[in-house]
Amino acid sequence: MKTELSFTELQEAIADFQHKFSSQLQTDLQTDPNESLLMIPPWIGNGYIRGRRLRDGLDLHIQEYVLKNDLLLNGQNISLEEACACLTFCLSGQFRSTFPSVKGDINMGANDASFYTVPYSAGTLELKAGER
Repeated sequence: MKTELSFTELQEAIADFQHKFSSQLQTDLQTDPNESLLMIPPWIGNGYIRGRRLRDGLDLHIQEYVLKNDLLLNGQNISLEEACACLTFCLSGQFRSTFPSVKGDINMGANDASFYTVPYSAGTLELKAGER
């Protein structure tokens, strides 16, 4: 079974979950204003996405989760304010990204690394269920 969400729907689901359980989610890690911790809602899976602003224009994101169903995040209607460059390391699991402004898909699996740029447009991200 595959779940399809827009990036906006995913953001709303995570915000709603965190709002409902905010007192349980407070950790020492969240005391830094340059750091964020997004818990994955239980109906989507188990885990978190942790972000850290290293400096203006440079962010580090660590994602650790296991999904209940395959997930397709659709962000093709999102217009980015700036182009972005991504350096990605996939330690386990697999995913596929598609961007309208980039030729070909970005397919990554365990122990893969990739560097790519995305000029001003978002795309889709496909994640597999049951994989860390």
